[in-house]
Amino acid sequence: MNIKEVLKPLGIFVTSIFVLSTISWLLANVYVWICAPFTFWGWLSAPLSLGSPICQFINFSQYEIGKYYIAFWLSAGISLLTCFKK
Repeated sequence: MNIKEVLKPLGIFVTSIFVLSTISWLLANVYVWICAPFTFWGWLSAPLSLGSPICQFINFSQYEIGKYYIAFWLSAGISLLTCFKK
């Protein structure tokens, strides 16, 4: 097996993991900043802002990215097992 055949998929995998985790981290921070700030005013305004379309979209997007992240790890594990089985 050629080293380039291993390094290219590994690079794509590592880059994808970091991109997905960075987007998830950014969405979590934006959600806290916009929808539920860690202040007294945030505590009072959270019941009103949590139902807003923006907050729901951020929450939904983060949930979906988490699902893709898990599926990505599972597919990488299955690919690795398949590669070693050959």
